[in-house]
Amino acid sequence: MGGGLRNSNGKIFGSRDMELSPFSKNEWFQVDFRAPFQRATTSRNEETKGIAVMNTLVAAHLPILKDSEDQETTGFVVSNSFGVLDNGLHEAYALIRIGGPQLLIGRFYVPFGLATDEHRTYTRLQTRTTVKDFETGLAVSGDLTSSFHYDFSVTSGLDNDASGNAIAATDSPYGLAGNLRWKPFLQPHFFGLSYLVHGTTLVPSPIEATSINFVTATNQMTNNKFKGSVLFEFVSSKGFNNNLLNSNISYFIPATDPWKDSVASSRAQGLNFGLNWSLTTRLIFQFKLEQFTPDVDYSGDKFTRTGCGLKYFFNSNMNLLARFEKSTASRPGLTEAGTVSAVKDYFYAIFHLWI
Repeated sequence: MGGGLRNSNGKIFGSRDMELSPFSKNEWFQVDFRAPFQRATTSRNEETKGIAVMNTLVAAHLPILKDSEDQETTGFVVSNSFGVLDNGLHEAYALIRIGGPQLLIGRFYVPFGLATDEHRTYTRLQTRTTVKDFETGLAVSGDLTSSFHYDFSVTSGLDNDASGNAIAATDSPYGLAGNLRWKPFLQPHFFGLSYLVHGTTLVPSPIEATSINFVTATNQMTNNKFKGSVLFEFVSSKGFNNNLLNSNISYFIPATDPWKDSVASSRAQGLNFGLNWSLTTRLIFQFKLEQFTPDVDYSGDKFTRTGCGLKYFFNSNMNLLARFEKSTASRPGLTEAGTVSAVKDYFYAIFHLWI
């Protein structure tokens, strides 16, 4: 599904060939702690700085039923977060394996696009699919062939996010999402296609979004001369600019700006490009480029953020990311005013610890 509890494979992958801690070898529980620091770095910005506890995520995976070969057939996953920026229930679902496919019933991340650790990523804000957004319903995932993976969900519509920020949930009677991943070659890369739709009466038609994405690891392609990965995602959405349905739009457009109302039902576009280059086993250079266009009919009005920095792994389950970000808006007046987060230049850092 692209979210939830980190299993043993995920913990081994995250260890980057370093020795796992004894706690990390356990699959039935996970603790994830993140603390960001940010400081505005340009004179046009109001001074913004400080350290905050983004979240302390505590999660458990409880087996309920197993088959004759001791393989789990039914389990339960629950996770809760405690923090200043993220507080409350994350996920709680029953996980039922029926042969190849698996069924989820409960509250979970919606399978859409490229999942990212940072809720500030433009494509995630654009479609209200950040790591703090969940829906309640039923989802199924599995493999059509060895090359095709699918996720499909039916939900009760938009829900409150993990911080308890209310959305017009009663106006969203249903949600549908589908996600396909195609890995056509032996090399480690894949193509993805996702679609998301929610019913509502706050805009003329249901709000919907489409994601086209691509990820590749570059080691084999470059004969280990460039050890890293490249990702790209393009997102087209319609109706998600309505701040009654997606409070994330305030990240880009001030609540007092009439522009907010004129783009509420417009078709928008978002881009996310990322480059990770492993300089050593512990040190990674990262480059990130993002764009968001609230109305494709007025493509000259867009937001752009470029960031680069380093991520250092202290050990198999602890790292620090430090990045400088340059953010602008081409719509006259917004960048100069510096009142919304999407036009502020930042020095941004995240300390991440998990077991």
